[in-house]
Amino acid sequence: MGRTGTVSVLFTDIVGSTELLGRLGERAYDEVRRECVLYGGTGDQTYQDTWRWNGSAWTQASTNGPGPRFHHAMTYNRRQNVVVLFGGYDGSGFAQSDLWHWNGTQWAVVSGAAPPPRAHHGISFDIERRALVLFGGESGTTYGDTWEWFDCQSAPDADGDGRPDVSDNCPLVSNPDQADADGDGMGDICDACPLRRPGDLNGDGAVTATDAVLMAGVLIHGTPDPLQSCAADVLPNSAHDGDDLAAFVPLLF
Repeated sequence: MGRTGTVSVLFTDIVGSTELLGRLGERAYDEVRRECVLYGGTGDQTYQDTWRWNGSAWTQASTNGPGPRFHHAMTYNRRQNVVVLFGGYDGSGFAQSDLWHWNGTQWAVVSGAAPPPRAHHGISFDIERRALVLFGGESGTTYGDTWEWFDCQSAPDADGDGRPDVSDNCPLVSNPDQADADGDGMGDICDACPLRRPGDLNGDGAVTATDAVLMAGVLIHGTPDPLQSCAADVLPNSAHDGDDLAAFVPLLF
């Protein structure tokens, strides 16, 4: 029989930009740049701007791109290190079928055949097969189909270290040796916590309920252990707060 119990955690209210109040937008997490990217959405109007969340504050990154858009879908393409946006309704309420990439500074449309226009769909990136996978949605009819998109172009080498971005564990900083001490898939040179995986507070190589208990303790009381402190800073912002807790919880499943 396994042991059961209750873990108490501390939630922190985070003050964000008042410009985003009342907005229903779509977002994705940029793993390389370690920031949440939000695009468009609807509220008192249909928006067409891009915002970044760095763990402590929202900043507007761009007002150009796919145009007014809501109920679109976004994910992160780990092959090309770009945030991906597909479809959704435009400012006039018409469903779209365009594919866009955000490289951290600007949006670029990707040409090619596409599924029928739709909104309310789901999209994700299959890292093993290196493919975008899209499912369902609606546009006058409800879809139950599945689509895949494979990138057939050669993967770039942004940092010039001889490792294509698609297989580089630190694509924006040169590291030919690909050293990765904690085996988390992120090179030591660009890993804020190179000796321990995010969320693995006890250093056993997995994120479990034991780590959840330790995480709660760090959030409430802090810790003198530098490795434990580093692992608890899941969103590396030199603080232990509600953002880290929100990023920690999905690691348990």
